[in-house]
Amino acid sequence: DVLAMLDSLQLATSTAVFFASDNGPHNEGGHSVDFFGSRRWLRGFKRSYYEGGVRSPSIVRWPGITTPGAVSKVPWAFWDVLPTMLEMAQIPLPTNAEIDGRSIVPTLRGASQPPPRYMYWTWRPSRADDFAPLLNATPKLA
Repeated sequence: DVLAMLDSLQLATSTAVFFASDNGPHNEGGHSVDFFGSRRWLRGFKRSYYEGGVRSPSIVRWPGITTPGAVSKVPWAFWDVLPTMLEMAQIPLPTNAEIDGRSIVPTLRGASQPPPRYMYWTWRPSRADDFAPLLNATPKLA
C-alpha cells in the first residue's frame, strides 16, 4: 500500500500522490464496461471518443495544499502533468520548451481556473479510419 509506505517512511506529509487513469473502462477480452459502473452515465469506453472513453476520475492528495474531499470539474489531461509537476517543484519551464499542457496547481490549491481552450485526442487503429475529436471550452464535442 503506497500510502502506508509513505506513512512508515514519514514522507506522507511532504509527498503529493496522484491517482488517475488514462481512459475509460475497456470492452475487450470478455470484460464488461458496466461491471464496476465506473463510466456511470457516460457513453463510450476505451478507444472511443465519447466521454466514457476519454474522461476518467482523478484523485490528488497533497497534504497542506489540497482540501480533503474537495471536488473540481476543471478538465485536465496527461499533457498537463509536466507543467504541474514543475510548478509543484518550483522548477521553471525551460524557455525553449514547447508545452501543450498547463499547470493545474491553481485548481489543486482550490483557486478558480478556467477550463483549457480545447482538448484534442487522436487514435490511429488504421490509416483508413483516422479521425480525432476536439473538445472545446464549453465541454461539448465539436
